[in-house]
Amino acid sequence: MSATGSATTVSISGIGFARCPSPEALNLTELVFEASAAALADAGLSRADIDGVCLAASDQLDGRAISSMQLAGPAGGFLKDEIKLGDDGALAFATAVLRIEAGADRRVLAVSWTKESESSLETALGVNAEPVYTRPAGLHPLVAEAAVTAAFLDRAGLPMPAGAADDFLCWPLRHDDLPPATDAAVAIVLSEGPGPVEVAGLAWETEVPDPVARRLTPEAAVAGVAAKASAEAGIVIDGSVVVETTDRTPYRLAMTLAGLGLAAAGPEVSPAMVGTPPANVNPSGGLRASNPVYAAGLERVAHAALAVRAGAPVAVAHSSYGYAGQGQFVTILRAGTGAAS
Repeated sequence: MSATGSATTVSISGIGFARCPSPEALNLTELVFEASAAALADAGLSRADIDGVCLAASDQLDGRAISSMQLAGPAGGFLKDEIKLGDDGALAFATAVLRIEAGADRRVLAVSWTKESESSLETALGVNAEPVYTRPAGLHPLVAEAAVTAAFLDRAGLPMPAGAADDFLCWPLRHDDLPPATDAAVAIVLSEGPGPVEVAGLAWETEVPDPVARRLTPEAAVAGVAAKASAEAGIVIDGSVVVETTDRTPYRLAMTLAGLGLAAAGPEVSPAMVGTPPANVNPSGGLRASNPVYAAGLERVAHAALAVRAGAPVAVAHSSYGYAGQGQFVTILRAGTGAAS
C-alpha cells in the first residue's frame, strides 16, 4: 500500500543524463532537451507517449521568474500537463509518482537541471534572506550550512577544524569540503505498472529554514523519513543495500549515515564516518563526480535505479535540500519482474 492509499505500482522505465564538459558545450535549452530525449529513448517511448512532465529547478539560478515558460517545451512538456517545483529534483520525482498513484497519469517525465556556469549560485541565492543586500548575509544557505555543521561537530564530540583563515570558505567548512557545481540535466520516465525497477517506498519532510528553530537534528530528520519509506516498502535499510545520497559535505554525509542507521554504533557518530563513505554508499561517485545542485536529488534517484538495473535487489536514494538540509527525501527502489506498461 502506498502513502496515498493506492496499490498502484510505479516503475522507472527510462533514464537520461546530459552534461556539459564546458560552459559553451550546450546552452540551457539544449541541456534540458538532451536529457529528456535520452530518457524517452531509454524507455523506448516518444514524447507523444507521455501524459505530462514534472519539473524541478531554481528560477533564480535560471535567471527567469518562471523558468518553465521557456524550458517546459524542451523538457517534453509542449501541449502536455506540466508541474514545476522551484526546488530539488527529487521532488519532481515524488510529484510524478503521486500523479501516477492518484490515477491522473500513466506515464510521466520527471526532469531537473542546473547550469551554474551561467549564473553564480552564491550571487543568485545571496539575496534570499535579506533582499537589500547582494552579499552572503544572514541566513544565506552557506552560512546556514556552516551553522548546522558546527552544531553537529559539537553534538558528535568531533574535533573542530583548525587552520589558516584562507583554508575556510565559511568556518567550519573548508573550500574542499564542498564539491564544485556542475552543469547537468537529469530525466526519468515513470510508468504505471510493474517494471524492471519499481518504486517500493517514498517519503519526504521539511523543517523551517532557520536552523536554530528546527525540531529535529539532521540525523533524526533523516531517520524519520527513512523509517517511513522503509515501512512502506517493507524493506530494512542496512549495509547490504546500495545508497545514493547528496553528500554535499563530509559532515553532511556523516549525518546521513547516522540517520540511515549505517554507522557501526547506530545513531552515534565516530571520526571514521567523516571521510570516505562505505563501499555501498555512492558507488556512482556522488557529488564529487557530478553536482548539478538543484538536479542532484534526481540524479541520485537515477543512479540508484541504474544500480538496480545492474543487479542490486534494492537501492536507496536520499537527498537533503534547501537551507542547510531543511528538506529530507528518501525513496527505496527494488528489482521488479515485469515490463513497464
